[in-house]
Amino acid sequence: MTSSLPPPALNLVLENLSNEPTSLKNCSLVSPEWSTVSASLLFKSLRWPPRKQVPGLLEDLSSLLECLMSSSRVRSSVCELRIYSSKRDDSSSITAVMPQILAFLPKLRSLYLDTLLATPAEFPADPRVEAQDQRRTIDSVHLACKLHDLPVLLSPFRHIASLIVTCHGGTGPQEIPAPRPPDPTLSVDSITLHSSDEAVLSVLQGVLDTTRVHSLTLSAAPTLAQPALQSVLGSMSALRSLAYARVDPAAPPFAPGAAPRLHAVALGGHLLARAAEPARTAGVDDPGGRSGDADRAPAVPAGLGYSEWAAVLRDLRLLVCAATAHVALTLTVDEAHTVRDAESAAGALRAAFGALDWRGLGAVLRGAAALTSVRLGVVYGGFLDAERCAGVLREVARERLPAGVVEKLRVEVV
Repeated sequence: MTSSLPPPALNLVLENLSNEPTSLKNCSLVSPEWSTVSASLLFKSLRWPPRKQVPGLLEDLSSLLECLMSSSRVRSSVCELRIYSSKRDDSSSITAVMPQILAFLPKLRSLYLDTLLATPAEFPADPRVEAQDQRRTIDSVHLACKLHDLPVLLSPFRHIASLIVTCHGGTGPQEIPAPRPPDPTLSVDSITLHSSDEAVLSVLQGVLDTTRVHSLTLSAAPTLAQPALQSVLGSMSALRSLAYARVDPAAPPFAPGAAPRLHAVALGGHLLARAAEPARTAGVDDPGGRSGDADRAPAVPAGLGYSEWAAVLRDLRLLVCAATAHVALTLTVDEAHTVRDAESAAGALRAAFGALDWRGLGAVLRGAAALTSVRLGVVYGGFLDAERCAGVLREVARERLPAGVVEKLRVEVV
């Protein structure tokens, strides 16, 4: 036993917890962080292990399994489970314990599983759960793991509405498990990747049916130089939404005519707004002038210093079609360091935004007959308040875009 209480006593304590703070804090199995919430919601969202040590419990997954076995209240309450594996866990123990943990949680809708600290172990060649009636349908699964662990961590599931994957290390070809035929019993609606897109999708192609994927969010732009990634994307016949944070100016995402027919497109790019200092500055260049920045003349807007807008338009021309209803663009805006006052910063932003090819964007968007929304997002950490930067972008966009697009436009800080 890893608990200081035998199962009957443990269950009795947890079943009779009240909203009274002292009762919660005195329970040996309630973390101090949990004791700040209502007892009725105490285990609805469960983190294992707790951030603060719970007396009588170890931190490994076996302790979590014991807690679930001992308490019907916990089993019937958990809707969201966040597990951070410890060095006491190894990959083989996770393989064995996770299906049992899932079986004890009938209300579970969301799982976050971080196995990065787990000790590596050899997995079976085909780590699937053969009993199909034991597989789970779940709303959300977020895995933070090593690449070769992906197949076994996905094996307990039949259907995942939203799969998020963050992989660290082990992304070389030698680390990728041997490909297998897609598993027709595992389907995923939406996939979000935070790293190693090509390697992760190559693994996923061997453990799920990619023809059922509707939405894909990548950590970087796909390019023609990634044949494995292009192959997986080509197999996603049901794909309706594609997103990536930043375009690749050096390479398009697809060959002309090869892009999927998308309902929603989201991508982003960077630009630099420059402002040049005037030739003379009171108190510095003028000997008779007063000293100090208060007399500094406003900087002169100098337009764009660097822009990925052309690559943004290139990708949109490939991805947007008549059936596209939603387009989202995120601009990451940097400033030249010579900007030192609010009016100079606003003027530099206005000049930079005005230099963008809005006519080209309008032409692309007019080709989307089904268009219902256009979102321009701004990532900004410069001299001005971010909301003011968004306001300048909003003004320029409304002036330059066609009226039919403007009425569907929303500009916001990201």
